[in-house]
Amino acid sequence: MVEAIDGPDSAFRCSEIRRRGPTASAAAEYRVPCAVHRTMQRADDAWRDSLRATTVADLTEMVVTDASDVVLRKGGRWLEEVLGR
Repeated sequence: MVEAIDGPDSAFRCSEIRRRGPTASAAAEYRVPCAVHRTMQRADDAWRDSLRATTVADLTEMVVTDASDVVLRKGGRWLEEVLGR
């Protein structure tokens, strides 16, 4: 769902601050992404893997398990209204 809405790109946007600060050097000096970039990429991969492993059926089960009967009834009535039934 995240990729359908936000696209497949990482949520982290690297702005390469290490190449713009007081110790900036030529691009060739930065052979690998910085530690912050690598850490954020690992975190992005981990949450996408977790979301990818969760199905709509899983989410539905969580809602049914977690929500009170009152909330479920209200939700059901709202859906009927929206769907015109």
